Amino acid sequence: MLSSRELVRQSNCDWLADRLASLPHHMARAVAAEHRRRLKGRDADSVSHTVLRPVNLWLLDLLKRMPERALSLASSDEDIREQAAKWAAEAEKLREQGAEPFERDAFCVSKGCAKPKGKREAAKWARAADPTWWRRQLRSSHARAVESVSIETGLVHKFAGLYASRDAMTRRTQQRARNRALLESVSAINELGQQYTLDQLAAVSVSNPAIRRAELMTRIAGFELIAVGLGHAGEFYTLTTPSQFHARHHNGRPNKRYDPKNTPLAAQKYLCRVWANIRADLHRRGIKLYGFRVVEPHHDGTPHWHMLMFLPPQHVDTVREVMRKHALKVDGNEPGATQRRFTVKAIDWSRGSAAGYIAKYIAKNIDGVGATGASIGEDFEGVHGTSAAEGAARVDAWASTWGIRQFQQIGGAPVTIWRELRRVDVPGGGDVLEQAATAADDGNWSEFVRLMGGPLVSRCDLPLSLAKEAAEQPNRYGETGAPVVHGVVVVESGEYLNTRIHEWVVQRSGAAAQPWSAVNNCTEPTFDVAINRGAPLTEFEQQDEAIVCDLLLTQIEQAGGIDAYLSPYRSAAQRERDGALCVVKGRRMLAHWKHAGLAGIGRHSDGENAAGVRRLGRRQHDERQGSSARVRSGDGGDGWGAGGGTGRHDQGIADLAAAMRGAQSWVRKLPSAT
Repeated sequence: MLSSRELVRQSNCDWLADRLASLPHHMARAVAAEHRRRLKGRDADSVSHTVLRPVNLWLLDLLKRMPERALSLASSDEDIREQAAKWAAEAEKLREQGAEPFERDAFCVSKGCAKPKGKREAAKWARAADPTWWRRQLRSSHARAVESVSIETGLVHKFAGLYASRDAMTRRTQQRARNRALLESVSAINELGQQYTLDQLAAVSVSNPAIRRAELMTRIAGFELIAVGLGHAGEFYTLTTPSQFHARHHNGRPNKRYDPKNTPLAAQKYLCRVWANIRADLHRRGIKLYGFRVVEPHHDGTPHWHMLMFLPPQHVDTVREVMRKHALKVDGNEPGATQRRFTVKAIDWSRGSAAGYIAKYIAKNIDGVGATGASIGEDFEGVHGTSAAEGAARVDAWASTWGIRQFQQIGGAPVTIWRELRRVDVPGGGDVLEQAATAADDGNWSEFVRLMGGPLVSRCDLPLSLAKEAAEQPNRYGETGAPVVHGVVVVESGEYLNTRIHEWVVQRSGAAAQPWSAVNNCTEPTFDVAINRGAPLTEFEQQDEAIVCDLLLTQIEQAGGIDAYLSPYRSAAQRERDGALCVVKGRRMLAHWKHAGLAGIGRHSDGENAAGVRRLGRRQHDERQGSSARVRSGDGGDGWGAGGGTGRHDQGIADLAAAMRGAQSWVRKLPSAT
């Protein structure tokens, strides 16, 4: 028969074993080791209850990183997929039973997910009943819960798992494999018969690490040229977090000040708040900066910021003072805070390029190679011998797990306009649109920024803007899709350049082709689509109508009958229909010109057209044919394209003028114009 002491020991061992059973084997060992360390190496039966209790409470709190009714920390991706389908079906049953929104939200939160978002309750219910939404939410929340446990138990630091745990690396590898398989299985075909897999298209976009790195360095070098030309100073700042965000010291030992609630994502949010306060303070003083910010992790996964900034030299001391003040607001008196929380290096133009200060951080956080394709060497955050390529892969897993944006431009012109202008070839010279397009095509970021109003220009003062259209089709939850970019427009004159000149059909292997085009499928007004849809209400919309039925009956009675109630709505609907009809007819006439008129002008190629104007050939990977459509408001418009005879060119211009006159006559009939 066991003694009372042996019974207590057996009970403690069984309790600990039961708690660790829900963890993967390697994590269970790490948690057990941390449990023993907190007991200072003693067995649970050899310490008093007052010592054992807080350690056991720590363990219980650790295991609650995922809610009790949610997935276990040992769940695989297959488990996530199964549970996503199961819980989506349960949410659908809740909806059918007439559950209240708060019941739905509580159900989602109890499973480790955030409350579903949406503009309408029908959209929120649609998300809660969608396995895809659950799968996406569960993968994110589960990965972060597992990683937070790994950080706290010593599985993430330079001597264990640099930047990210073994589990995070495995998840990221699996995710990239799934993404690659999907991209390889989907093809895009345009009207010229050119066909590419999405994987091939991704390889020639900024999704390619080499292209991404080259674009970032081009923009940084462009800012540097501007700063030198304006006589601005260059500063290299580093912002770090208080000690409570760091799980480990640089030697790998636990940090006693660490708060487990301060995950890398919480640390990133803290730095964002600090930067927001800095910018607000500088704005009140009339000071603006421009440059780039790079976020990278310490060896234990805690983020810190490197910032290459340019500013007028008379503001250097003020900016340093403001940044230091806000960086030290939280725990500014702790040891080492004044030396590490905020550091600054002045750029000495006589000793080299400012871009060189940040180039290694760009390469280290993308693929670990330099501009020549050679490795930049070792990653000195890790142990001796850790290659930069291996470190970059672990940084990628870290950023993916915590959803942290690694690079951000501060100030200057929007890069999206730059990328849109690089899609098409535009003749040089002329107005700001042509000059900006030429600068973008030449990779001249400094000239592009100058044309856009300079590095300190406000968004409201930009001469060019993106042209967007509301998505024609609603998303899978019945909501209006995000506006789709289809060109660039001159703000002052309304001059428009179409940058999405192809119509694409996206087809999955073994599936029917689905048309996808930023031009054809996203140009009709959203209200016109809603008015003329003629489709029956979905189940969610029917439920919405049932909810407001009693309210409508009351309003009808107060209005004095159904006719009186509907009269103002009928007139408003008719005006909206008339407006939609005007827009649709005008755009159809423009579309007719685009497909007929420009087709007569001819295709792009190097050489001169009938008017003797030099045209630039395409530099894209697919050597696209066709032409960009350009329209000036208030006149007959203009178009360009190389090749073709004089008669065909003149006919194209004549077609454009006729189409524009017809479109303008319809636009004048809009209700807002009468």
